[in-house]
Amino acid sequence: GYKCCSNTNPSILYHDDDGDWSVENDDWCIIKKQDQEEETTTPKLIRTCSSEALGYPCCKEQKTVYSDDDGDWGIENGNWCGI
Repeated sequence: GYKCCSNTNPSILYHDDDGDWSVENDDWCIIKKQDQEEETTTPKLIRTCSSEALGYPCCKEQKTVYSDDDGDWGIENGNWCGI
């Protein structure tokens, strides 16, 4: 099959029943519709947490396993993350 286009705003060069198509690196790529629709209709939530200032990412899930003066903490994939 064909790869999805990596360009965030590709030019539509062709359209068929499978969707919209563009070209990258001299090869056809399909433009993922869900990303396009998501961009225009659903605002993306940008979440920050206090742990980022300490070099730890924000947790994807809000499951607190430890709390200290720096805030609430969780563990995901074996690593600490902030709530």
